[in-house]
Amino acid sequence: AGVDAGSDLVPVFVATGKQLRRAISCDDGLTWKNDVSVDDAWPANERYRCFSGNFALPDGGSGSTDCDHNAYSSTALAYGNGVFLQTAGWGTPGSFFRSTDGVTWSQAASGPNVQDVMVGPNRWLLATRDPRKSDDFGLTWTQSPSIPLSMNGNTIYNVRGGAYGGGTYVVSAQDGANTDWQISRDEGETWQRPTLQGGTMADCGAAHPAFGNGIFVGITWCQAQTAAIACRSADNGQTWTRSTIGTDAVESRPLWTGSQFMAWSNGKVHRSTDGITWTSTPTQRRVNGSLSGSVLVGAVAVSAQGTLVAVRGGWQTWYEQQRFYRSTDGILWDELPESAYRKGHPVIQIVWGLARKSAVCP
Repeated sequence: AGVDAGSDLVPVFVATGKQLRRAISCDDGLTWKNDVSVDDAWPANERYRCFSGNFALPDGGSGSTDCDHNAYSSTALAYGNGVFLQTAGWGTPGSFFRSTDGVTWSQAASGPNVQDVMVGPNRWLLATRDPRKSDDFGLTWTQSPSIPLSMNGNTIYNVRGGAYGGGTYVVSAQDGANTDWQISRDEGETWQRPTLQGGTMADCGAAHPAFGNGIFVGITWCQAQTAAIACRSADNGQTWTRSTIGTDAVESRPLWTGSQFMAWSNGKVHRSTDGITWTSTPTQRRVNGSLSGSVLVGAVAVSAQGTLVAVRGGWQTWYEQQRFYRSTDGILWDELPESAYRKGHPVIQIVWGLARKSAVCP
């Protein structure tokens, strides 16, 4: 079950990443604690350094450092009703881990590979073509009807993102040149394809949608137009419109801050209250009180109080290059001192939620 209304809770940020990395912040993103990964206990010469090429094993074999495609690849992180759910595994049977304090995790189930968890008030759905559903906040999972994703008669298997909002579940999928979107208004029992004004949903590409103030927004890169495209819906996902954000490739997933949508490209933040009109503003990085260039935001989350936390985006920006940030407006980002966090495996997701008190976050 979820957290009881009368339970002692603390607001926390939880971050997850490759090699089942998990960390928690219970001081509004100022410091990160309990930063652990699955290979911490492995022999030193067998620990991963993600995406650095193969490495030799003691038995004469070799291990791949492709941290995207193994059982320990964190693929999604979600929060709802006092419960954090981490999904992991790509190219192997997926695993679903559940926690109510962000520190102690237990495996709730195994099964498909997923890219998002769609958290509704009563039902949680895994974003995959053959989803599983949970009606007890991630404790148990059962099969849900398949999502009929296809394009031009070609079946699509790779769901790239999903979201819940206003009674609607939305998924976006892509296999090569084939793209599709589907929505459900009956908790995943039936699905239908929405429509895009002036085109088809394939023109929206594949995205990780965000929801806020009755609006869905998904952002993709359009190679033909050399532009970042926002597709939005204000009618429960049934019809969508398409607008251009700018010529910068957006690195982060969009999020709703409580007052506006935000997304980040290299050195810029893009903001919109309606998902149609976007304002682009240069970002700034502050280190030890002094301005020091711009920021490329990767995984990012916002608290109920409006604090934004993020890790550095981009490729090979982990280990020695990894940085954690904190902001109140998404424009000016304070880089945390190196003593406030541990540099390690790539961080892929961050969420904010209310956790049970623990020894780590008392």
